[in-house]
Formats: sequence, structure tokens, C-alpha cells
Amino acid sequence: MDNMTHSLVGAAIAQGAIQWRLRGKASGQDVRDEAKTASIAALPMYVTSILANNFPDLDILITTVMDARLAYILHHRGHTHTLLFAPVQLMLILGILGIYARWKRPKWTSTDWKWFVGLGFLGCFVHIGMDSWNVYGVHPFWPLNNRWYYGDFVFILEPMIWMTLIPWLLSHVVQRWSRNLLLFVYTVGFLALCVAYFQTPWYPLFIVVTGLSYGYIVRYKLSPWPQAFVSFAALLSVLTILLGSSLWARSALTASIEKGSNEKVRDIALMSYPSNPFCYQFMSVSFKDKNQTYVLRRGIYTFLPKAFTCPELLQGLTAPMKKSQLVLKPSMGGIQGKVLEFKRPIRELQQWVKTNCNVKAAMQFIRAPFWKEQKQHVVVGDLRFDRRKEYDLADFRFHKVAKRCPSLLPPWVAPFSALGFW
Repeated sequence: MDNMTHSLVGAAIAQGAIQWRLRGKASGQDVRDEAKTASIAALPMYVTSILANNFPDLDILITTVMDARLAYILHHRGHTHTLLFAPVQLMLILGILGIYARWKRPKWTSTDWKWFVGLGFLGCFVHIGMDSWNVYGVHPFWPLNNRWYYGDFVFILEPMIWMTLIPWLLSHVVQRWSRNLLLFVYTVGFLALCVAYFQTPWYPLFIVVTGLSYGYIVRYKLSPWPQAFVSFAALLSVLTILLGSSLWARSALTASIEKGSNEKVRDIALMSYPSNPFCYQFMSVSFKDKNQTYVLRRGIYTFLPKAFTCPELLQGLTAPMKKSQLVLKPSMGGIQGKVLEFKRPIRELQQWVKTNCNVKAAMQFIRAPFWKEQKQHVVVGDLRFDRRKEYDLADFRFHKVAKRCPSLLPPWVAPFSALGFW
């Protein structure tokens, strides 16, 4: 997830913790009173929770000492996105708070410090959980289990999460700049969805009307505890709907591909759309001829083929794909536009992994691989992130004979290794 969303969730957790601390001591307008919340170290609780929900992304610093793109895909969401890192993160955050306490000498009590510890520890787990929702994946159980886990149901940037939490937070933030920032993010979320889905006018109109109505009720018609309950219930409802539609889409696509071909589907990566349970870009990995022939397909699946136009996010492809001859007829919904296909003997990729250390390293991340040979180079990429003819996040052009091998490789199990192909 993006860091704005991580920060909003961290702020919401802190606000829930503050209201819990005030239970029985204050109600109604008292919970919003600055003097009352200041007495329980409300601001450092916010800061602790927001920091904790962003700290795992410190792994991006490793790219400063390695090849930028290859290091990024291998080390982002790396060791700092593991359960083992939670105690380390907690010590770092407590160290920052301790330095501030020695400098400013605030009147924090032992109870305040216990809340700091809880929020700092929880933030790491929440961050990893949120990052597991999308197509990028995480491997949280290192060193016991180094496999990737993918949720495939939430876009990397999800405005619906902003809209469920911001009205509640607006009722409790004190500083004007904080309110203005929240209102700005709230507005940007609406505008982004309107721009993304302008080809289907009824959907952005529905989102705006529903979002503003929900925001008005939460902000102005509910007292603090109902605000918290309704906000978290709305967030859970959004995630449940998105997860349910993702599971249904995966099942429908798997059945449709296997029914229309003599193939065995081994994986389907689903790229979700922001705030949209009706559309998915899919990348299917299947095998035929006793697992000798590798087949990779890309297309757009929609639950509402006649009522909704899913945005096309591509500006071209690096992958050498052709129009697929397979006609997909899912039991529910349909396919928008054409399905593209890449088909090659799997032994070609197996040979490159065996003989080229750079390809082998890239395959520790690549989930939907394509490849092509050039005169002096081999191009290897991941169809999940291939959106233009130029090289994207996970597209690489390596010398056929590696001039140097990447260093400091993590121990992640390659997705295709997990499928048993090397």
C-alpha cells in the first residue's frame, strides 16, 4: 500500500486507542477536547502509530548500495516486512521517543509508555497485513518460510480506505493543517476515481453521492464511539467486498481457461482496480503438454461487461505477446477486449535460470514471467508490471553471459520454484 494509506490507518488506530483510554472518563464533546486528550499524550500516540505503520518501508534504503531496479524488487517488502522485524522496529521507535523525552522532558507516565509500546508493536503487523492485500506480495514468515504470499484484491492505492476513515478523523484532529490535509486527501480520492472511471458516468456519480453522504453522517450526526464503530465497519465492508469479488474472479477465470483448453492453470495474478470490485486485469500462468509448454495470458475480466467499461492501463508491452486464439467464457461476467498470449517451452526459462545469475536473481521476484532473446542479451520481465514498451519496474535486459552477479541476494523462494519448475 502507499504511505498515505498506511499513515491514515495508523492515525485511525491511534484515535481508537485514545478513545479507549478515555472510556468512562469522558464522553461526547469531551473526547474532542484538546486539553483532555493532551493529558494522555494523544499527539505522541498519533506520531508513534503513524511511524510504526510506515517504518517497514525503510527497506527502500538498500537500493542506494545496489542496482536500483533489481535491488528494489528483491529488497522492497523484504526483511523489514517480516514478523521478526517487529521487535527491531519497536526499539527504533522507542529510541526516537526516548531522545525526544530527554530533550523536551514531557510529563509522560508509565501508562503512556505502555501505549507507545503497544502502538509501535502493532504498526509493523498492520503494515505487513495491508501490503499482503495486493498483487506485489509479501513474505512475512522469514526465516521459517521464505515464500511469497499475494492477496490480489486491493489496488496499491485505495481511495475507499481514505473515505471510510477521514470523516471520523476530521472530528478529532485539532490543528488546522491536519484538517486541511485530510480534506485535501478526501477530495483527491473523489477526483481520482471520477477521472479513472469517466467512461462509465454512473459509477463515479455513485461513489461521490455515497461517499459524501457517508462522510456527512459520520462527521456531523454521530457521537465519538458510533463514529469509530461505523468507520471500522465500513472499512471492513469495503475489504470484504473486494476480497469476495477477487476470489470469485479467480475461480471463474480458472474454470474458463481449463474448460476451453487442454491446460492446467497453476497461478492467476489479479491486478485490482482502485475502489472497484467489478474489474480485474488478470495474468494467468498455465502449462500444457505434460508441463512442457508454458502459456502466459493477459486480459481484463469484468463482472459487468455490458454496464461497465474497465479502464485500459497499458501504453504498450515489452512482452512479445500475440492475440490469443482461446475464447474465454466465464460462468459470470466476461472478458473486455482481446486476450494476449505468450507461449514458449518452459525449458528455455529453466536454462536461463541455470546459466545466468542475473536471470536467476530476478526470478526470485517474478511471478508471471516472459522472456525473449536478443543478439547479445536476454530480456526477462514480469507481466504484472509490464505496462509500456520501455522497461518497467520488473523488466530487465541482461547480457547473455553475465558480466557480474548481483550481491546481497535475499533468501526468497522464487514463485516458479514454489511451483516445482526448478
